Amino acid sequence: MLTDDRLFIYRIDAEDRITLVNREWLDFARENAAPELVPEHLLGEPLERFIADWPTRHLYEIVYQRVRQAGRKVRLPFRCDSPDRRRAFQMTIAPLEQGGLEFTVRVVGIEPSPKRPVLDRSVKHSTEVAVICSWCKRLRVGADRWAEIEEAVAEEELFGADPPSLTHDVCPACLATIRDQLEAR
Repeated sequence: MLTDDRLFIYRIDAEDRITLVNREWLDFARENAAPELVPEHLLGEPLERFIADWPTRHLYEIVYQRVRQAGRKVRLPFRCDSPDRRRAFQMTIAPLEQGGLEFTVRVVGIEPSPKRPVLDRSVKHSTEVAVICSWCKRLRVGADRWAEIEEAVAEEELFGADPPSLTHDVCPACLATIRDQLEAR
């Protein structure tokens, strides 16, 4: 198993504008095909601008509200995969003075995976759309099942000449985990 001991830290103010990103966060963005994410493009911007889909943005809004109201930290698992790596993370969101929040993200596991073109931004994607969970990176298979990308592709025959484009949602299992973490005392 691969490791990465860095901590990725960023903060937002009471209006959810980014006020700080640490060097490790910036390095991670650059390593993952997002070199445009530099302080001059981030600081002062609403965090939601960098969250691709409305279900995840809405979920973050609920999390922010609960952390601020409760005045305590919450820890949430999530994945941030690349075309050839599965990466598990744990995000701690802590309240700060004056309504701000600090996010500390650490890697809890990295494992190589077969090349997954559906996650590769440099690959041409078709106009077909597949739904991916923003938190666990599983794809929706049918109406009510979510599966790892390789399994979903095999079952649904998602790949023709080009992989499908992705749209995001949050699967029921991830919603339950987040709800449980927010309600834990």
